[in-house]
Amino acid sequence: MEERTEIKVDRTLAIVKPDAARSIDTIRELILQNGFHILQQRRVHLTPEQGAEFYKEHSGKSFYPHLTSYISSAPIVVMLLGRSEAIETWRSLMGPSNPATAKAEAPET
Repeated sequence: MEERTEIKVDRTLAIVKPDAARSIDTIRELILQNGFHILQQRRVHLTPEQGAEFYKEHSGKSFYPHLTSYISSAPIVVMLLGRSEAIETWRSLMGPSNPATAKAEAPET
């Protein structure tokens, strides 16, 4: 009987926002260079209502209207990525989520 080797593949969601979607080829290459497999990819244009639902956890915060307007202003690219330790690796690759922190601590991200 043949012995099977299990390969663990975690999945994570990547969303390329409107201002970066025009650089999707460069972003895809970076994703692949970091050992990810792009399992699915779609270009979508969210409605303002979908943007509001997506960011509902920020509802009531001062930046919420700008955030929902921005995410629905142009198409985004959504990708399902796979690799071992996908979430941790993706977070590391993306750098800090706070723009000011990112500029100070990880300007290359």
